[in-house]
Amino acid sequence: MEVQPSLFNSMIMQYALEEQKNIVYYMYEGEKGLSINFMALSNHPLFEDNSVFLALYNPPYEYFEGLRKEMLPNVGVVPKLDVGFTEGHIQQQNIDGGLPFERILGEVARTIGKEQELYEMERGIHKKANKARNFGEITSDQDFVDRCINYRKACAIALIPAVTQIDYEMANFE
Repeated sequence: MEVQPSLFNSMIMQYALEEQKNIVYYMYEGEKGLSINFMALSNHPLFEDNSVFLALYNPPYEYFEGLRKEMLPNVGVVPKLDVGFTEGHIQQQNIDGGLPFERILGEVARTIGKEQELYEMERGIHKKANKARNFGEITSDQDFVDRCINYRKACAIALIPAVTQIDYEMANFE
C-alpha cells in the first residue's frame, strides 16, 4: 500500500503499536516504481501473519532524519512496539533497497526476530500449516462484515446468477 509521508507516523502507531505488527516500508523515487525484490518480500510466507508493507514515493528528506537522495531506494523496518509505548524514539533499521533479495530478506528477518524461522523455512524444517479458508455464502450485511471486513485479509466475492429449476426446464424442455 502506498502512503503519504504525512500519514506515515500515524500508520506506524496504528500497525506497530495497536495491531502489534512489524512494518516494512520501501522508499523510492523516479519512474521505476516498486522493485521486484520488495514485491517478493511483501509476499514471503515468513511475514504473512505479523507484518505490514508500505511504500513511500518521493519521501521528503526533511521528514526522515539523515535521508539523502543517494540512499534511495531504501527498505526500512520498524519492529512492533511494546504495548506500553507512549512516545519517544522508535527503533528503525534501514537496508539498501538495491541489495539482492536474499540479503534484504535476511536483514528484515533478523530485525524482526525471525532469523531462526527463516533458517528453518529455507531448509524445509519448519513448514507452515495451510490456513482454513473462510468460504461460504454471504446472505446478509452481517455475513459480509464477518467474512470480509473483520477477516482482515483479501476477500473475493463471486456473483453467481440464480437459476431455478423452472427456468432450466422452460429453457431446455419445451
